[in-house]
Amino acid sequence: MNKVFAVLTAICLTTACATPMQKSSLTGVWQIQQVEEIRPEYPTTIEFNQREHRFHTEGGCNNISGRYREHNGKIQFTDPMMTLKACEQSLMTLDRSLSAVVEGAASYRINGQQLEIRNAQGQTLLKAVKAAQP
Repeated sequence: MNKVFAVLTAICLTTACATPMQKSSLTGVWQIQQVEEIRPEYPTTIEFNQREHRFHTEGGCNNISGRYREHNGKIQFTDPMMTLKACEQSLMTLDRSLSAVVEGAASYRINGQQLEIRNAQGQTLLKAVKAAQP
């Protein structure tokens, strides 16, 4: 009887101490480090709201927002909308690159606090780091 009790106690203790693996989440604000070959001069972000499956970019001249779908490392942006302001050339170039990411994204990978979005050929389109929560 004592052996059975000891085994059951050991099982209960090991399962109680085990923590479930947490899946990395796109949710939140990511500080963009690189878009295609461009390193933004100004703070530029992409934000994901997983509950509503919406995204929003900010920091170039214009903002892009829309919906997205993701599953098992695959991502697709849909229904993108972009404001249409005119700005200095470097910001307009950044806007075009962000738009290309939205159009060409096929997969993503999160490694710790790092996010990479890639095209169908596996080329990295965007690199970002998770922004600190206020």
